[in-house]
Amino acid sequence: MLRRVLSSKLHPQLPLNRQDLQKLLDQVSTSFRVHLDRVHGEPAPRPRLVDSAVATTAPPRDNHVSARQAAATHVTAVLSNPLFSTSPLPTKPASSVPNDSHNVRSVRAVLQHPLEWLEKQIASGSGTVVQVQACLESLLRASKDNESHEAPEVLHVQQRQAARTIMNWIWSTNQLGNEEFLRNERFARQLASFLGSTNHHDVVMRWIKVPSQNATDSSARIQRRWNGALTAGLIFHEISDDPSGGTALTLFNRAVSIMAAEGKFCSGFQPAANILLRHFAFSQNPTKEDSLEYDGFISNISRTFRRPELNKALLMLLHPTHPDLEAGKAFLLNLDGKASDLMKHNAMEKEKAAALSLGVATLLLHQKRYDEASSILDIAKSLVQIDRDDVGQELPNMGILDALLDRKGGLDPVH
Repeated sequence: MLRRVLSSKLHPQLPLNRQDLQKLLDQVSTSFRVHLDRVHGEPAPRPRLVDSAVATTAPPRDNHVSARQAAATHVTAVLSNPLFSTSPLPTKPASSVPNDSHNVRSVRAVLQHPLEWLEKQIASGSGTVVQVQACLESLLRASKDNESHEAPEVLHVQQRQAARTIMNWIWSTNQLGNEEFLRNERFARQLASFLGSTNHHDVVMRWIKVPSQNATDSSARIQRRWNGALTAGLIFHEISDDPSGGTALTLFNRAVSIMAAEGKFCSGFQPAANILLRHFAFSQNPTKEDSLEYDGFISNISRTFRRPELNKALLMLLHPTHPDLEAGKAFLLNLDGKASDLMKHNAMEKEKAAALSLGVATLLLHQKRYDEASSILDIAKSLVQIDRDDVGQELPNMGILDALLDRKGGLDPVH
């Protein structure tokens, strides 16, 4: 019985065979019996008093209690001895272990006063990327929701103070040389968007660096992805703030020029380029005021995508001053099998191709080139039918084009 009880209490990962386990249990039980004999042995006989009618042979009750407590303590100490564990865990002082109420207070502090909480963490030397990101996300939510109903000027001052705090932390702790920091692309996007909202575009641009010639392939790849995440975050903010896309185009071209000056291919900027492409292709009436920056964007597409033809054709079709349908028509009529398969399995490429085909067909109708328009519209139908959900917003336009092609005469310009 004792063996069964003790074996159930011992560390479950104790690597002992049956013989060694028996020896250990014998030692534990022997130690236990010796301890009981020493603490609670047989009481010495006492002489009986002649004139007393009451026996006094029973030991005091508190002696029994003391012996049981000591025995229990001894057994607990033996069974919890770290020597019996194959991998004992380090113990922490009770005061250093946070309790639930402490965690609740910390969460409340982040939500209610994120900047004040972060400044305390940094001042104590315990600031981490996770804490900075938690503060940043809380500030972004507060700015979006503005539940405190702060005046815009007050919010802007708070955001600029937070931006300075975060930037100083990054510089003082040399985070830009920390690969673990650079791997956090989600944080990079959030940070760039936040710094863009506080007019720190130049700071973000200075953080975009060409990987060192001595860098390993892994380190260079991390740096390129960091560059791309920063640029994407900045572009996303600028598109939201300025739908014309002028500032976003300038920033994108500037970022690409940093890498292109060293003869580097700029695939890391593809997410940022796709944000701009989708904005110009699918937004309602983007103005694209700066044709020079737009032309620069078209040129930089070749430095960003391995197969830039679709993107360049779409941008040329949407040009703010001289839209050109010929590149798009040639691309669609000469789709090879590889490009077609890519678009069948890539939702974003499929959307671009559908937008290109419908745009080219529309311009051909303007020019009354009905046979060519019909051929391009057949391509558009095949692209949409691959997955109607992905490009479903184009279906009404396709119906209009079909109706126009059926008439084939007396067409007014399509608006």
